[in-house]
Amino acid sequence: MNIGLIPEKAYVALRFSYVGEDYEKELQVCHKTFNKIYVPSIKDRNNPIHGNKLEQAALIYKTDQGYYEFKELNIRVVTVGDKFLYEIQSDYIAERQNRRAAFRVPIGSPTNVKVIEESGKTRRVSGVLHDLSALGMAVILYNKLEVGNKLEVNFNVTDKASIKLVGDVVRIDELTSKKFLYGCKFDDRSETLGKALLRRQLEDRRRKLNS
Repeated sequence: MNIGLIPEKAYVALRFSYVGEDYEKELQVCHKTFNKIYVPSIKDRNNPIHGNKLEQAALIYKTDQGYYEFKELNIRVVTVGDKFLYEIQSDYIAERQNRRAAFRVPIGSPTNVKVIEESGKTRRVSGVLHDLSALGMAVILYNKLEVGNKLEVNFNVTDKASIKLVGDVVRIDELTSKKFLYGCKFDDRSETLGKALLRRQLEDRRRKLNS
């Protein structure tokens, strides 16, 4: 997909690093040409941040069928009337990615899991937090559960802070006769989790570039 095929008024996510911090900002496309789109600029202390200050920038466009990630962006600040906009140009052709796998980060950490049955009954079991995304998580357990149960785990977003994640079991994959992978969907999106996952993705990307 060419970046110019993103429709006007669509929302896109701009991912970038700025002064040592990782960000993801949702922006609305206000104009487009063949290989450029125009979105509101991001400001720091009421001044637009120049495009060359946005490091490792990527643009994500999501659809019902999947998502597209555009790289190799050329971003510059332009003015239209009294508004500052980003002109984002790219010759990169983005392939559609599976939406369920979007931004899924492998974890693989042993964890204590609280199982909440539909009756309200709870119990604790040992398991593995297999992977995470902003929309849900996959947990491996050695217990057979039912769709509709809830799973609750604690996830360390930093060395000193953790958040509680609660997801509804919507998919069950039987890995062996005594080992099951549970796909869980979150009811609400967490900004804290989203930033933590973005940070991990960028760290993994840096490691791959340096390897």
